[in-house]
Amino acid sequence: RLIGKAVREHRVVDVEPVALEAEAQAKFFTSFAALKAEQQDALLEAIAAGEVETLWQVAPATFFTHLVHHVQEG
Repeated sequence: RLIGKAVREHRVVDVEPVALEAEAQAKFFTSFAALKAEQQDALLEAIAAGEVETLWQVAPATFFTHLVHHVQEG
């Protein structure tokens, strides 16, 4: 189980930037980094709610949970 968890967590970390960028492009036609703070917040809130427009390799809620965890760790 520990190995499976490590693989799942590694997979989420690997797809986070790709999924986030794809969603930013789909909703705002630009990269996440180029979005205004309000747009970034709106995009992250939509992802947390599972309201995504692109195909995700991991569940958006899982992505958001990992994102929050990584931000808290610094």
